[in-house]
Amino acid sequence: MSDTVRVSCRDGVLHEPQRVLAAALQAYIAIDPAGLIAGWNPAAEATFGFTQAQACGRDVGDLIIPQRYRDAHRAGLARLAAGEPGRVLGQRLQLTAVHRDGCEFPIEMTLTATQEPSGWMFHALVQDITAAQRASRFAEVETAVARGLAEAASSAAAAARVVEALGVKMDWRVVELWLVDDDRQLLTCAARYAEPGRRLDGFAVDELEAGVGLPGRVCQQGRPHWIADLGADAHSLRGPAAARAGLRVAVGVPLCTGRHTSGALCVYGDRVEDPQDTLTALLGGIAAQLGQYLERRRAEELAVELARTKDEFLAMVTHELRNPLSVITSTAALFGDELEELSTDQQRHYLQVITRSAQRLSVMAEDLLDLARLESGHLAIDPGRHRPVRDHRPVGAGTDRAVHCQGPHRERATAAAPAVTRRPGPAAASRRQPAVQRDQIHPGRRHHHHHRRPHARNDHLDGVRHRHRHPRR
Repeated sequence: MSDTVRVSCRDGVLHEPQRVLAAALQAYIAIDPAGLIAGWNPAAEATFGFTQAQACGRDVGDLIIPQRYRDAHRAGLARLAAGEPGRVLGQRLQLTAVHRDGCEFPIEMTLTATQEPSGWMFHALVQDITAAQRASRFAEVETAVARGLAEAASSAAAAARVVEALGVKMDWRVVELWLVDDDRQLLTCAARYAEPGRRLDGFAVDELEAGVGLPGRVCQQGRPHWIADLGADAHSLRGPAAARAGLRVAVGVPLCTGRHTSGALCVYGDRVEDPQDTLTALLGGIAAQLGQYLERRRAEELAVELARTKDEFLAMVTHELRNPLSVITSTAALFGDELEELSTDQQRHYLQVITRSAQRLSVMAEDLLDLARLESGHLAIDPGRHRPVRDHRPVGAGTDRAVHCQGPHRERATAAAPAVTRRPGPAAASRRQPAVQRDQIHPGRRHHHHHRRPHARNDHLDGVRHRHRHPRR
């Protein structure tokens, strides 16, 4: 044990060292050779949760040292009291301590000894290093998060990997990821991590109303929130359930994409902690990375869905094109075969059948052109620019819209048709188009049976049945 070292440069500097220790930010604990606490400053009260009256005279091992380390602590203290050289004196030691609420946390301690009139006295300066350890492990967390986002097969899998990495690597007891559901105007829990064995009865909910609880406040205000003591926070809807689950501190940071807040990342610990700006900033960085990933993933999934929808639409249109083409081809062939025998009304009927089928083809062609313009980014919707354009969905389901083109097709589209009236699309047109029967093509007349010319044969005619005719006499 070392001799006393003078620290003051002149007399009268430390008349009352008690004031210095009382104002110190580090916890100060004085211990006699028997292990009983003889000194306890306000910083020690904040660090361990015991007041000076509760701590003084108590065995330090029973008060703040975990059960598994108490025998080793008492053996080392006995060796120091016996005057044996101490390997721990004057060294920075990283140990584990116990808070009043039973939670263990990491500390850094420096131990010294002085010879007092009553005998040896041991002095410990202790600092809680929970936040420092979290910050030092944050590089590992960022690596784990980046790997999880890269390897995840879906947004849900990525969210689960991120909350697990935060919980395991940074010793948070519970981690939640909440996303805003704009359609239902509420928050949904996309992923949750809880340390093994921790019961979350009443705390683990899947939905919250907008603005309710820590996630709701973070999303509504778009800024971080730190709740040092959940049990004392009157605005925490799940505060009582959190207390029953042993959760004390909560931190929430927003997931932002540009100026839009899309969710909240919330972490929960098991002991009261004051706000740490560094930790909040680190969590905000993880939240920003996750928000950008989810936005990018959502865009990719939307692109895949649009591609699938386009393929289905093109397959449907291709099938629908065959019907009017068959009608036009077969009707034109019959019209040519029997032109000399048809009256004016019957000829007009043939032309109407061909016209209706051609109109259906025109509508389908417009749909395909709109799809191409939409895919190239040249289709715009402006409700106030032109007169209403009728949607080509079934009657009763449509809405009035005005459509105009931008880009290379703009001048041609606006000059040729400043307001384009859309006709029913292929699906609706096929439902409303009556089948073209033989007696519709030849209304009110009886026909001779003679052979049709080979080019007029079409077994796929929509509603027009093939029949044999005898050659003209």
